[in-house]
Amino acid sequence: MTADLRAMLERLRQSALEAAAPFAAVRSAWPTAMGDSRGPVHVLATGKASLAMAQAAADLLGPRIASLIATTPPGIAEDAWWRRSGTSVYACDHPYPTERNVHAAEEVGAWMSRRPAGGHVLALISGGASAHLCLPAAGLSLDDVVGVSRSLMRAGATIREINCVRKHIEQLKGGRLAQRCSARTLTSMILSDVLGDPLDVVSSGPTVPDPTTFAEALNVLSRRGCEDAAPAVRDFLQRGARGEHEETPKSEEDLRISARTCVIASNARVVEACAAAAARDGFAVVEKRTLVEGEARDLGVSLAGAVARQPPRVPAAIIWGGEPTVTVTGPGGRGGPSQELALAFLAEASEALAGRRWGLLALSTDGRDGPSDGAGAVLTDEHTSVDLAALRAALDAHDTQAALARLGALIPAFASGTNLNHVYCVLLPA
Repeated sequence: MTADLRAMLERLRQSALEAAAPFAAVRSAWPTAMGDSRGPVHVLATGKASLAMAQAAADLLGPRIASLIATTPPGIAEDAWWRRSGTSVYACDHPYPTERNVHAAEEVGAWMSRRPAGGHVLALISGGASAHLCLPAAGLSLDDVVGVSRSLMRAGATIREINCVRKHIEQLKGGRLAQRCSARTLTSMILSDVLGDPLDVVSSGPTVPDPTTFAEALNVLSRRGCEDAAPAVRDFLQRGARGEHEETPKSEEDLRISARTCVIASNARVVEACAAAAARDGFAVVEKRTLVEGEARDLGVSLAGAVARQPPRVPAAIIWGGEPTVTVTGPGGRGGPSQELALAFLAEASEALAGRRWGLLALSTDGRDGPSDGAGAVLTDEHTSVDLAALRAALDAHDTQAALARLGALIPAFASGTNLNHVYCVLLPA
């Protein structure tokens, strides 16, 4: 029976990745996003899904593509398709940008500023684009940008908070990439890796107006206790709050271009796909949640509690989707939010679900869960006879990758080519 349960969890994993597939998302959204667009189109593809999104656009546009520039993960940058399509492609790192990201961002910014005045630009934006398009503001260094991002992540800052700061210390975020565009019109097709799909937050909103301010960014540093960890950034934001730096564009008019934006896929689509797959396998989906946020460890405990409340007589499934965070205390080990949630679930389930059959899939859809070599975990009730003290020690040390690997439960990291946040699926056979 455990083999059957694992096969069901694998079907859920495949359903999640199919729902996140960028090629299909571009094709299905094309009529709505592009309307009756005619004439040549200049294409920018940026982020982890840039290859598949660019391929879909190329299939649909054919010879109408006038130029194509892309930023993409290093391994994908070597794909032969780029050479065949005559693309200017730049390899970029994630989650923390490097010098080659800065070079790529400079090239993208320059390319945008050279588009013909009567032209149309199509921006294909996916998870990872915020790191790819890293161009520090004048007076700040790459080390400043990376340092403050790292400090905020370790402090448990939300993606909204992190990107609020990024938009005010870099040159292409918060609508500033759109401001550089010299074409007549700009269409953005976006794979959203931020819950609720706030356009100004997804990939730090390079092509949309930004409602946040320098003062808000400064408050993020203060609230998360990161002011002293990033003095150069703090000082820059303070000058911006005093009006010494130009604010990000606040309206469509401020963008100085006719812009249209369409979210073509998000975490909600992944949750729906997993729920449908569970139903096909005979499970009643008794709880389906999106917009799940908070500390991964706390959410793992909450998920175990939700499972324990289900009666044992009916095959049931619980599907959650979201973006947990991990607040690192001490030096920290290797892991990520999906791995931490899974291990916390196991620690709680060892007692709360004693004697019951269950299976858990915890998956980061981008194939890499935080700064680790894992993408998540697959656990079943067979894992409950474990050393609880060792589990909790691993959680306290935020060293979840090693603990899950010892259990044979770790999903190794892989290149999914997209990022639509995390999904957590629990199956409860009757």
